[in-house]
Amino acid sequence: MSGSRARGSFFRLLGEWGSFSGRMPVQYILGEWDFQGLSLKMAPPVFIPRPETEELVEWVLEEVTQGPRVVGAQGCPLILEVGCGSGAISLSLLSKLPQASVAGQDSDHPLRCDLSYEDPLALDGGEEGMDIITHILALAPRLLKDSGSIFLEVDPRHPELVGSWLQSQPDLSLNLVAVRRDFCGRPRFLHIRRCGPQHGCPVDAWPGPQPARVPG
Repeated sequence: MSGSRARGSFFRLLGEWGSFSGRMPVQYILGEWDFQGLSLKMAPPVFIPRPETEELVEWVLEEVTQGPRVVGAQGCPLILEVGCGSGAISLSLLSKLPQASVAGQDSDHPLRCDLSYEDPLALDGGEEGMDIITHILALAPRLLKDSGSIFLEVDPRHPELVGSWLQSQPDLSLNLVAVRRDFCGRPRFLHIRRCGPQHGCPVDAWPGPQPARVPG
């Protein structure tokens, strides 16, 4: 069995165990959880990092180490995590890129956990799940330098919606350059890049209703 399938089976078994424990997630029962080799403290209502998110971190690391990157005054990568929750992404990136400057930002809304151990607002993106995504993308040009990148983990129905939305917002100068599948084969991760004025954004980055690129 491949590593990704074994990992998926492992998490399904843990989910079944959680159903016998008053439906409290096993991560909260244990009080900690491993993510990218780090042991993170877990307690309600902190959002539990998903196994798929480790794949997003690996993709970011690939792009930072192999491709051109946006750097700060000291020549170090500049990374901002929006909606950091447990800080799993920021901490894992910093552990692998100690020279990077990494910051995490989370919402300051009141936490409500009436029916769920996790903060429900961390899971609520509006009717189509796009509210937070479009808000981030609308603000991105103010924060990104030319050729700066955004990496998103989204619902499998979102890649096409995001591509269509970006096409309707040409003034943002954002280009969806790649879509990747998770270990279950679902389109889960997006790479969006800001286009500099000297280059412009290719108009055929999202031809028709199909994703830009979804490697098998």
